[in-house]
This record gives sequence, structure tokens and C-alpha cells, in this order.
Amino acid sequence: MTENPRANDFVYEKLHGPERQGKPRKSGLTVVADSGTEHWGWLGPESAKDFLEAASDYVDQIKIVALTGLMLPHDHIKKKVKLYKDYDVLPFVGGLLWEVGYLQNAVDEVMTHMRRLGIEALEISENYVTLDWDTRLKEVNKFHKAGFKVISEYGRKHPDVPMTIEDLDTAVTRLVDAGVDHVILEQGEIDLLAAEAPQVLNALGQQPWFDHVVLEPDTGQYPKQHCWMIQTFGPNVSMCNIRAGHVIRMEGFRRGLGRQVHYHWIEDLVEKFEQEH
Repeated sequence: MTENPRANDFVYEKLHGPERQGKPRKSGLTVVADSGTEHWGWLGPESAKDFLEAASDYVDQIKIVALTGLMLPHDHIKKKVKLYKDYDVLPFVGGLLWEVGYLQNAVDEVMTHMRRLGIEALEISENYVTLDWDTRLKEVNKFHKAGFKVISEYGRKHPDVPMTIEDLDTAVTRLVDAGVDHVILEQGEIDLLAAEAPQVLNALGQQPWFDHVVLEPDTGQYPKQHCWMIQTFGPNVSMCNIRAGHVIRMEGFRRGLGRQVHYHWIEDLVEKFEQEH
């Protein structure tokens, strides 16, 4: 689009809400999950347009999850992909599409399918596929050479052993050096860390590569876990698999609005007001 469809016509000298860095953002990403099902909140072309008109300022990327991009009518997906791009939101396909393609020796057909849908980015994950580093980097490079942006997901859906900072340091550093846009930390890994190695989970925000990491909270623990991540890692923590219906409230949490974050932005206003009067 030639102009921002979310531009605000009303600007006041004094009256404003809490602010946050606008797009494009390198951290503080909000990545919405689009699975086209009621569980996540239906996002058909018309409802997606309504959603984006209200919330596109607060959405950085939309993941077309699992095999949704293959199973739903392709014209339906193409309409939404174009719409997401029009509102400056990056659409990408979730990693299970790549994993299925890899297991069926059909990675080239994954590329063909993405081009037909107009999608220019994908997630390469290892939920069920296990790759050595040579193969992992070869796959990343293959998609880069074909003109696609690559997002990586680190971890498995059902891990047995908690990861270490050293594990993550190696993974994130090598993937970012290979040109990966960012690295999603799988929900299953976060849950296991919270249960068995909370000190590792709490230390993530202190790592030099943390701005390249996107956390995957459990949608079933909304808003408790999401607010815990904001309070632990700061308002610019990147999170994915956010439901469309939660985006506006999530942005409020980031900016210090909401009972779960103690309305700390308004508390700061009160403190400033009392000092001035």
C-alpha cells in the first residue's frame, strides 16, 4: 500500500498513551498464528482485513501454522497472504510443512507451493526431523539461494532433557551467522526448562543473542505466561503463536497496561504527577 492504513489522524500535544518502538522491529516481535480454525480464532480474508485495520501496527509476522497452507483452499490462502503484505506484516509457513516436505523428498515442491501462494519466508523446524549441522545449514542455504527468508525453530515438541545455555548459544549463533532471520524457542522446551531448570530459562535474557530469539508461550497459559515473559525479559521480548484476538491486549501488557502487569505505566504517571504537584 502507498500509505500506512493504520496512520492516526489525531495527534495531541499532551494526551497520549504509552509508546513503544514501531515497525520495522528487530526485537519485541509479535508473531500471530493463523491456522484457519476456531481454536485460534478464525482468520478468513474478511475477518483478517478487519483485524489488520485495527491491529496491524502491533503485528510483525503471521505464521501459517502446520499444514494449513497446504490443506486450505489455495486461493483463500493467497488472498490472505497478499493482505498481510499490504499491511506490512510478514507471512511465513510453519516448520511442519518443511518437515513433511523433507520426509517425502519433496522440498523442491515446498518451494514451488510457496511461490504459488506468494509466500517468501518459511520456518525450518526439527519437531520430528533430526538434522546434523551440515544438513541443517545446507537446508537453510538452499532456501536462501532460492530467494526465501528463513526462520528457524530450535527444540522439540516433547523433549526429554532440558537444554543448556551452551546448547542455545551454539544453535542461535550458528543459525544467525548463516543468515537465519530469528530463532523460535519451541514451547515444549520452555515448559521443560520452567519445570526442571528455571535458572536456565531466567538467564536467557542476559545472553548477547537474545534479541534473535522468539519465545513460544503456551496459548493455554494466556495471559499468565505471556505476562511473566514480559516482566522477566522486558517489553521487547519477542513472542510467537499469539492469537489474533489477544494482540491488542498483548500490546497493552508490553506498554504497562493491564492488571497482570500492575498498570505500571499509569503508576509511573501518578508518581510523576505527585512530584510536580
